Amino acid sequence: MATTGKINGTDFLLYVGGVAVSWSTSCSLSVTGPGTIDVSNKDSDNWLEKLKAKGYSWTMSVDGMATFDGTYSVEDIFLLFRNNSTVTIKFSTDDAADRFWSGSAVATSFSLDAPQEDATTFSCEFEGLGILNFVAT
Repeated sequence: MATTGKINGTDFLLYVGGVAVSWSTSCSLSVTGPGTIDVSNKDSDNWLEKLKAKGYSWTMSVDGMATFDGTYSVEDIFLLFRNNSTVTIKFSTDDAADRFWSGSAVATSFSLDAPQEDATTFSCEFEGLGILNFVAT
């Protein structure tokens, strides 16, 4: 049965290749656009800037506790980044009846934070490589 009412942020997960990222503490989705590009030319009026719409862009990111075990651990996430791997990612709850966002992406940033006497954490951002799909199950 699909989730109803307010959705608790704890219920959202970032999935890579259909598997939730291990030990994540937060994830986000950001969509930008459509932007514009300047197409002014010598024939344009001096006071009128001519613009043309360009496409959308999107990113998904995940933060979590660093661990070397589990599927899509900090090591797996780093290797996706280092190898410039194209992956299918999904922003969803774990309820198969819920709607979700999905698309192909590549990891564009990776960071690891290891403070003294505290948990080691990681962050990774994925940039979309095309259409972001919103799937209603």
